[in-house]
Amino acid sequence: MRIPHSRVPQIDPADRFLVSFPRSGATWLRNLVADAVVHERDGYGVDVPVSELIPDLHDSSQGLGSLNSTCYFGSSRIVRTNDVDAIGGHRSVYLFRMPADVLVSRYCTAAATPETSDTARTIGVDGYCLQHLESWGHHIASALRCGSFDDVLFVPYERLVADTAETLSGVLLFLGLTSKAESLAYAIEKNRFDRLAEAERTAGGEKAPVFRRGVVGDAREHLQGEVLAAIEKPGNRLYQMAVEISNGQFTVPFHPVLTSDSPR
Repeated sequence: MRIPHSRVPQIDPADRFLVSFPRSGATWLRNLVADAVVHERDGYGVDVPVSELIPDLHDSSQGLGSLNSTCYFGSSRIVRTNDVDAIGGHRSVYLFRMPADVLVSRYCTAAATPETSDTARTIGVDGYCLQHLESWGHHIASALRCGSFDDVLFVPYERLVADTAETLSGVLLFLGLTSKAESLAYAIEKNRFDRLAEAERTAGGEKAPVFRRGVVGDAREHLQGEVLAAIEKPGNRLYQMAVEISNGQFTVPFHPVLTSDSPR
């Protein structure tokens, strides 16, 4: 999840980042931001590939010097990354999600990906989630230990689901962008989860779906009781800290640690 070395020289201090642990909803948020901005500038009927507007630092096929990005966002680009260390020194939106849901989503993706399916299915959903809990914890704890919360907007995925328009509006404002109500509504309608999932099914292909379910609380349909508790006991503490920061209840960095009594 580290930014590739070849990309580092291409990053500008003025770049703004969308940061998240994998399977936390960042692709959806990225689409929402891009479509709201395009509609705000050009209105209906204009479709600019999101990869040209908000390139992914982990995809070498997506260039960082896009004219579209400069045209829509001005001199400061918006880029997407899973590398939490990118937060340091950059204005960043950190999207986070309840740990059990993230880990189950990662398992389902791994189980549906040819290169990883055998390993994931052999371990099983319980073992896979417990095995990857520490990496999730390290990621969110690193975000919580960042140098200044003034330059980081913590956004719970669950809030984005529950109140998409208000949350998206706040993200855009934080990134130095504005969007009228009709542009927000356009982006939200275009990126309805059921619509995106159906488009993926229609397109087919061997890749695991990006838009699988997006349901809050999905983990409870997949994990056994003691495993769910072993994830939620330490994980929800970090999650709640991030929620409190997103509500403005903390204003200085602190040093959270993930501890777990996970069954082995």
